[in-house]
Amino acid sequence: MSATNDERANPLADPQFARWFVVWIPLASLATALFVAAQPSLWRIVIGADLWALSYPHVASTFSRTLFRREDRVEHRWMLSALPLFALGGCALVVWGLGVQALMAGYFFWQTLHYTRQGRGMYRALRHASGQSPHDPLVDVVFYGTALWGVTHRMIQQPTSFLGVPIALPRVPMAFEVVLCAVTLLAFGAWVLRTAREALDRTRPFDTTTRLYVISQVVLFVVGYVLIDSPTIGWLAVNVWHNAQYLLFVHRWNVRRFAPADAEPSSLARLVNADSGARFYLAFAVAGAALYGVAWVAAAAMQWSFDRGLTYIVLLQAINVHHYVADMVLWTARGDRRRRATA
Repeated sequence: MSATNDERANPLADPQFARWFVVWIPLASLATALFVAAQPSLWRIVIGADLWALSYPHVASTFSRTLFRREDRVEHRWMLSALPLFALGGCALVVWGLGVQALMAGYFFWQTLHYTRQGRGMYRALRHASGQSPHDPLVDVVFYGTALWGVTHRMIQQPTSFLGVPIALPRVPMAFEVVLCAVTLLAFGAWVLRTAREALDRTRPFDTTTRLYVISQVVLFVVGYVLIDSPTIGWLAVNVWHNAQYLLFVHRWNVRRFAPADAEPSSLARLVNADSGARFYLAFAVAGAALYGVAWVAAAAMQWSFDRGLTYIVLLQAINVHHYVADMVLWTARGDRRRRATA
């Protein structure tokens, strides 16, 4: 792959763009969570704004990979047809067999994995953009260790509700959190020592962006999952960060996708260019509002035979499951294709 193509292939190659990932988005996410922690009566308003302004558009933006072009629809037809039915059926079965508390527990665990995978993927892209190998096992331990520590802390805490919905998390001994905390802090300490040694090595360039990214993800997870007592308010710290990252990444990826002059014309190609961030966001904000609005209307239409609130929760979680599976398949497949192309 040529240098030009390589730069296009990495959505974080622009240092100014990368600063959003390591400075502005983490700071805004942290400030949002700390503000609501100081004013907990506002949590419904702020979370509602986060959902409609960031979360729903970020879910809808996934369809830029699967829906807009005929070849995408053919390649991912199972994702557009069979997967939604499996997701809806699975969520309904969990509620029917175990209750809404179990569904919310599954959402909490899978969403944490989703957050962690995306953070790791962004870090790998940043390393690739700076000319480093994307593989960094020590940071993998830090990222996954921080997430497991946070999840274990919530299981020991045993909250009865999450996002205003009942939840039932498994119980674990306090020793689990102690061990995970120790492993994570040791790994992070080893990373700090390695970073300090690399900063003192004048024979090689020192990339600040990737180091700041590691710090931002660790801080957000520790604050969101451990230090903020409310699971719902703490969730904001990582959720705002995750949503904003994803929207920016998908936009930049599509800019690169349609950058070649011979790219196939499509509605998405016309929507995307290097200066079209606001237009891209507004399009998927409308699409996200429509998608979740349809779920609300469907829940209302079925209230004659099902509880309206419970039906809406099942539909929301089915959309989330679809997004999680699609995200895992789409971006992993992209990486595999890139490796084959450069082999």
